[in-house]
Amino acid sequence: MKFDAGIDIASAVALARASQLAIVFAVQNASEGEDLPNLSLSDNQDALIEAVATANPHTIVVLETGGPVTMPWIGKVGAVLEAWFPGIRGSEAIANILSATSTRRASCRSRFPAAKRICRIQAEPPAGAGCGSISRDCIRAVALRSR
Repeated sequence: MKFDAGIDIASAVALARASQLAIVFAVQNASEGEDLPNLSLSDNQDALIEAVATANPHTIVVLETGGPVTMPWIGKVGAVLEAWFPGIRGSEAIANILSATSTRRASCRSRFPAAKRICRIQAEPPAGAGCGSISRDCIRAVALRSR
């Protein structure tokens, strides 16, 4: 296993090309009392994910965000894991999910936008939708999505 901090996209791409699997962690720093300017990942993270996924189709993206983010690269990655803000034992939980050690499944599906368009929130979720729903203009990102 090798690590690249992702600061230099070309370096991350080179490592992704030479690897069987690439895992990209993306974060969205947020706190109470401060609104995010938009749903995009900051600091060129979308470009990093896009480039790594282009170099290696077996790319998994782990999102550590407090809410939905746009995923313009969703069609190029093999899976997305939304870890939210995982806390002190988050690394262990993420490792268990990625290695299939954990057999737990998410009980509340979420829908995240695929692009920077505004998604209409339905006033009443359809029957069986669980925790709510966002219009079909948005793409579903369940705890772990595979092609």
